[in-house]
Amino acid sequence: MTDVVLRQSTGPITPSARAVLRLGFVGVGWIGRNRLASLAESGLVEIGAVTDPDGACIQACREIAPRAQVVGSLDELLSRDLDGIVIATPDAGGRNG
Repeated sequence: MTDVVLRQSTGPITPSARAVLRLGFVGVGWIGRNRLASLAESGLVEIGAVTDPDGACIQACREIAPRAQVVGSLDELLSRDLDGIVIATPDAGGRNG
């Protein structure tokens, strides 16, 4: 299951506010990476940061979003200037979805 968590704005939205949302991704395995790719290709978002314990998944993600910051933990991801976070981690049964 993938959840999207949006952080509440700390101030009013103004015309100078960023038009493209900056997203972070927790989990960039097959499902997370496909969602990241779809969103990146849409041009509607910027991929700001990613975290995943699997280095191969991070490397594949870097090919899609080379400017995304790679961070080592959810706490690090939460400290970034992001508008939302996509969580695509395995469920309790071990299935990613």
